Amino acid sequence: MTAKVKPDNTERNRRIVELYKTGLSFSAIAKELGVTRNVVAGHVNLAGIADRGSSQTIEHKVGDRFGRLVIMERAPRHPFYRGAYWRCRCDCGKFTVVHGTNLRHGATKSCGCLRQDFYQRGKAAA
Repeated sequence: MTAKVKPDNTERNRRIVELYKTGLSFSAIAKELGVTRNVVAGHVNLAGIADRGSSQTIEHKVGDRFGRLVIMERAPRHPFYRGAYWRCRCDCGKFTVVHGTNLRHGATKSCGCLRQDFYQRGKAAA
């Protein structure tokens, strides 16, 4: 009896991860690589980079501005919380990691320097 040899899909799997990190949906990746959506979803889940529970495509892109923050790159998935996290550079020069929902809804607008500026302005006015 001869053993079946599995095809080497290392290059395809690497490409799936690259495309997923750019923000493409599972369907778009599957169409581009000529595989099923389930193959893409399975590999992304096995690689541990999936946003579990989130079926939405990523709305943010590198270079988008939210208040004083500019998105630099996608941050690694948080071990306990769902959703996309983004590494952002603030206008003051500091870097911070922010949940995508907080960016989209305006809950986070800076690295914390905005609060300090408001505090100092209020103290100077008094």
